[in-house]
Amino acid sequence: MPKLDTLAGNFIKSITVNEKEKVLVQTNKWYYYAGEDIWLRAYCLSALSHKALRQSKTLFVDVVSEKDSVVSRILLNNGLLKLDGRISLPTDLPEGYYWLRAYTRRQLKQDPLNIYVQPLYIFNSSKKDTHAIAHEGEDFREDSMTEPGASPANTEHPIIRFYPEGGSFIAGSSTKFAFTAFDQQGKPLELFGYVTDSANRVLVKYVTSMPGLGSFNLAADALMKYTAHTIYGPGSVLVTALPLPDTYGYQLSVISQSDDSVFIQVSLGDSVYKKYKPSYVMGVSRDSLCFAATGEDMYTFSIAKQKFPEGKASLLLFDEEQRIVSQRDLYISKAGPGLTIVPDRTIYGPRQKVKLSISTSKAEDEQTPTAVLSIAVTDDRTVNESEEPSTLVRFKSDNIEFPNKDSKASDIYTYSSDVWDLVMLAQPGHYLGWLKSRDNNLIPQPLEQSDSEVTSLRGRVLSKKNLPVKDRIITLLSTNGEGVLETDTTDDKGRFHFRLPDNIWDSTKLCFNVDNLKGWQMQDSVVMDPTAFPLFSTPVILKKRFSQLQIRQLEAIKHSDLDSFAFGKRNGWLTLPSVTVAKAKKTPVTYDESKIVSSFSRIIPGDKIGLNPNSIEIALLSTAGVSFGGYGLQIHGGGIGNSEPLVYVDGFQVHLDPTCRGCDPVLEYLKTLNTRTIDFIEVMEGADATVYGPGSDGGIIYIHTANGFRADPEDEKKGLKVFYARGYHTARPFQEPDYDKQEIKNSPYPDQRSTIYWNGNIISDNRGKAILQFFTADSPVNYNVLVIGLTSGGEILSGNTKIMVHHLN
Repeated sequence: MPKLDTLAGNFIKSITVNEKEKVLVQTNKWYYYAGEDIWLRAYCLSALSHKALRQSKTLFVDVVSEKDSVVSRILLNNGLLKLDGRISLPTDLPEGYYWLRAYTRRQLKQDPLNIYVQPLYIFNSSKKDTHAIAHEGEDFREDSMTEPGASPANTEHPIIRFYPEGGSFIAGSSTKFAFTAFDQQGKPLELFGYVTDSANRVLVKYVTSMPGLGSFNLAADALMKYTAHTIYGPGSVLVTALPLPDTYGYQLSVISQSDDSVFIQVSLGDSVYKKYKPSYVMGVSRDSLCFAATGEDMYTFSIAKQKFPEGKASLLLFDEEQRIVSQRDLYISKAGPGLTIVPDRTIYGPRQKVKLSISTSKAEDEQTPTAVLSIAVTDDRTVNESEEPSTLVRFKSDNIEFPNKDSKASDIYTYSSDVWDLVMLAQPGHYLGWLKSRDNNLIPQPLEQSDSEVTSLRGRVLSKKNLPVKDRIITLLSTNGEGVLETDTTDDKGRFHFRLPDNIWDSTKLCFNVDNLKGWQMQDSVVMDPTAFPLFSTPVILKKRFSQLQIRQLEAIKHSDLDSFAFGKRNGWLTLPSVTVAKAKKTPVTYDESKIVSSFSRIIPGDKIGLNPNSIEIALLSTAGVSFGGYGLQIHGGGIGNSEPLVYVDGFQVHLDPTCRGCDPVLEYLKTLNTRTIDFIEVMEGADATVYGPGSDGGIIYIHTANGFRADPEDEKKGLKVFYARGYHTARPFQEPDYDKQEIKNSPYPDQRSTIYWNGNIISDNRGKAILQFFTADSPVNYNVLVIGLTSGGEILSGNTKIMVHHLN
């Protein structure tokens, strides 16, 4: 069948040559506190095959407010598959709804309505929101909620769509119609109605068989027009014209299905019936051809389901001109690859090690798939939905359109074969109208502006008179041992351009050296261009809010749990009361005095700390009342002599995690900080420290961060211009206490982490297995474990389980 083979090859090539991108993101939580970190793992996939797609080098991930203002952003290197990250939320973020977005430039141009958007809620007890957690202007009351499926109480007409089977309503035969019914907010409705012909005769009545979805059969007469009348509300009828019967149409329809086979019929309209018209049938799953056949006129045939993988399959009918004239989608239910998560115990005590075994399930005759996995283990007190997110369900189901846009796994995975067939009958026919492509349609489209432009450095060299200077030799230097990275010569407008290598990460310190053509160093100024990030408004349809159940959870947190955070019952998120300081200063200061917490604290200005990794330790030990003894760092006058001080950064306590025996946990943590980000440090003792609750009797080291970086005077002496590059993000490892160390396990400080464990970059071994270890916290609650992954073959994996924790007697 050379003609069929050629057609099949052209079609598969046409749908894969310019694949669209889709992004899936797993975060550790769905609500946060201002100042917390969002831990995330992104997967940039082909929308068709679900395989990792690296055509776009840069993946943008940002958090935006209600007005689409970007509050935080990172760049992930999709070209190198460095897609795990951490977004730090500002401490002064007002409470309210926010949205996390993930996208590429290419996706913004080709498919902007399918970028990844996830709602978040940020708590901040010092900056309360001005509207309820529910939709703005709505009161949160049980009796004010309308459950899905209820008829609308207002006069707004519903949105009704009708789908003839195969996309064709042909004259001379009976056609099965599916219909969907939603209100103006997209909630599925339960409605009924009837169909009339042009003689005003009622031919058939219809009713939804499940919220938002129903079907009926209608025999078509070529001389008639047909109208649907949908009843909604008292005395309200929505009138919809159905498609005109097509006497030249083709139709694929499902006669019946068994556990093993699908029985298909090809039908033709009156004008082409018995004309011996050839047609071609293909069965496609994602980017693979699974079935192909030819026939003439009207015919029936069967297809074995084993030819298709699990998920969505599309049966396509081509006419003799090789145009797709009918499309019928199916759902093939099989036991595809999944994840099995098994803890080494059934129940745990506080601060106890958990060993998790994760494995990818497969059939006995299949090769074990290698997978990239991400895992989030969270406190389950306020997250009682352990199911897969609706975004993940849609991805795993090949982006099938469900009657309930917020369908959960528990809804979808229990569908009967009849319900699945009705759902697939109501899918839009994306391939309808496809015609054998000409050569120019099979050429890959050029990529958009190179992603490397985002991490490029552009700017101007200006003289002392602020005029552009031509023929200046700009040398880009790195301070990480790389030496000279690149050189450029300014043009007649004083402009230069550098393209950064991939190993330059976010906030890497770079230096510019400016020479003239004779090699003499010049004192000209260097002005950098701002980074060209994409600017766009989030599509309104993607800015979803939370379900009613999630709103109840947020209200519970807001009215009870948040109070405990505000009063310091959870050391991890202590929100401090603001303090007004009216202390006069005789000498100018180099830090923001308005941030000072206590007028009696000892201040270490940031510009006095120094720039090497041990500078903070030296500055602290040079402060009156601070020393290092046999019990570690001590603040004298703080109370109990053996207690180490607590560390706070911008109002949030740092849980210390020493990495070696004999190290001081406070000093080890301080060495990890970039000294240029520190505005000043407060050292508190006595009554000023005790307001921080239990464990503060050893004093407080309170670090205030600055908005930018502090210049290095040594660089300036050398004539170098310092710049901190906006490169690709690299996340530091998730920190947790190591309770294998007895001195840490015996610590009196409460461990009330809400994120128990996070790992965004797990690779399964050649048996499809991975072993993970982490420690429980102190609260006797359940933990929710959610694992998401992607195999090399494009299968999206997910699994979840519960871990039980209680206090041991």
